[in-house]
Amino acid sequence: MLKSQRPAFGAEVAWARWQLRQATWLLDSGPDCDVVVIAIGTTPNPLVPRTTTGLETTRHGTVVVKDEATGRTTKDRVWAGGDVVTGAATVISAMGAGKRAAADMDAFLRGA
Repeated sequence: MLKSQRPAFGAEVAWARWQLRQATWLLDSGPDCDVVVIAIGTTPNPLVPRTTTGLETTRHGTVVVKDEATGRTTKDRVWAGGDVVTGAATVISAMGAGKRAAADMDAFLRGA
C-alpha cells in the first residue's frame, strides 16, 4: 500500500509556523518597500478561487491562464504563474513565469 506524500498534520503546523517566522523576519528586517508578496508553498491556496469571482481553476485547484506568455488569467487584471498554475514545479520555472507576468503587468500599466 502506498502511503500519502502529504506530511502529518503536526508537520504541517510546524511548517506553517516556520513560514510565518520567515515572513515576519522579512517584514521586520527586509528591504524598505511598499508591498511584500509572500509566496511560500507548492500547492494552490484553496481560498483564492473561493474568494475571487471570475478566476477559472482546474479540478486540481490550479489557476487557468489564458496566455502562458504573459500569465494573464481568465479574470481581467489578474496574472498568475508558478505553482499556482502548474502545481509543484521548479523554482526556475516559477521565476520565469513571474518575470514574464511582471513584464506584461508593466506594459499594461504603461498603457502599451
